[in-house]
Amino acid sequence: KFQPVMNTLVSQHILRGRKIPHPMVPPAPSPQHVQFEHFWIELGPLGAPTEPSKYILTQSIQDHLRNLTRVVVAGRAVLLQGPTAAGKTSMVEYLARATG
Repeated sequence: KFQPVMNTLVSQHILRGRKIPHPMVPPAPSPQHVQFEHFWIELGPLGAPTEPSKYILTQSIQDHLRNLTRVVVAGRAVLLQGPTAAGKTSMVEYLARATG
């Protein structure tokens, strides 16, 4: 229910009206990039990414992570809103660990 609304907002405000591209993974831009889903993110200062093992990735969380990754790749700022203990910080920590 939430995902179609999010896709529309991403298309309007981040992709500036272009459609969300089909998830095809191009070659890595450089050795300093790590693949997350179908995106390449620049490797962080922690070095080698770690597989965050204590997280349970439901479909909803995977959808939210994909949207967060899309914003990071676009170099845009994002404000995560939600109730206390909804998992906002955990989601950012997961992406940070997964990308070094």
